[in-house]
Amino acid sequence: MDTSLLKTFLSVARWKNFTAAADELYLAQSTVTARVKLLERELGARLFERTPTGAHLTEAAKRIHEQAQQLLDIEHSMALAVRGQEREPQGDVVVGAPESICAYRLPSVIAEIRKQYPRINLHLVPSDTRASMAGVSDRSLDIGLIVEEAPPTSRLDIDVVGYEQVAVFAAQGHPLTQQKSVEWSELSDEVFYLLEDGCGYSDALYRDLSEGLSRAPRVTRFGSIEAARACVEAGLGLAVLPVAACMARPEGIARVPGLPRPDYPLRLVVDPRRSQSLAVQKVSEAIIDAAGVPSSAALGGSNVQVGPGGHLLPVQAPGLSCDFGRDAS
Repeated sequence: MDTSLLKTFLSVARWKNFTAAADELYLAQSTVTARVKLLERELGARLFERTPTGAHLTEAAKRIHEQAQQLLDIEHSMALAVRGQEREPQGDVVVGAPESICAYRLPSVIAEIRKQYPRINLHLVPSDTRASMAGVSDRSLDIGLIVEEAPPTSRLDIDVVGYEQVAVFAAQGHPLTQQKSVEWSELSDEVFYLLEDGCGYSDALYRDLSEGLSRAPRVTRFGSIEAARACVEAGLGLAVLPVAACMARPEGIARVPGLPRPDYPLRLVVDPRRSQSLAVQKVSEAIIDAAGVPSSAALGGSNVQVGPGGHLLPVQAPGLSCDFGRDAS
């Protein structure tokens, strides 16, 4: 069987759309349609039901989906075995991670990879937890990074490699930035700008607000850290944001010390059923090395002190860099 037919089948299944699959595979849509029809003839079964909401797997397709992926994994393993004597890592590696990780933490990893392994092409895909887990499962991602206190149960390998500090922020000069403690009643009239559903630390704050306030919290969701930050800086409300993102540009916002938030584990996700190329292994190692920062609790406190008015003041722990991507010295 031509494995290109299986790749096309899995792409359509992943996107639930023939046009999106064509874009992913750099093919004409007519070619995607022809390949699916050829596979259907070979298998003697219809694989997709086209509906207004997309192309959905038939029962027959659901039964062969995992086997199709396994066949491609075998093909991938064979290619790795043939190239087993190659000493230099090479090829594409696709990493899915939250926006803050892509923007503020992974650039240093990219720089290091390019320096050490110039034949590796590292691609970043902004992804929330659900998208990263799904991407690793369906092989559209080689590596996933998620920021979750309690990740969902999965057959994937999910390991803690570091911690993400988050905090509640308000505009500089906001009364709450001057208080060491905050009562829930003081938050009733505040608007909270949270990241979209699926962001672990935003969802956790929403749950805490729902339980602590006497009425439903006033919340607006955004898909962008910068959009939420802009609303905070304009004095429109509060937001829970990664400290690393705010340290990169601290002007106009300040931490609310009376609303402490826990550090959230940064977890690396890979599929143990899939043979990992040398390039994927080297990228994983670089991420782990760069992210090897203990939680602030393990250090006996925060890596960031709060100065007057909630201003952020970085603290260098002995023998440890606070910045993702720098070696301890």
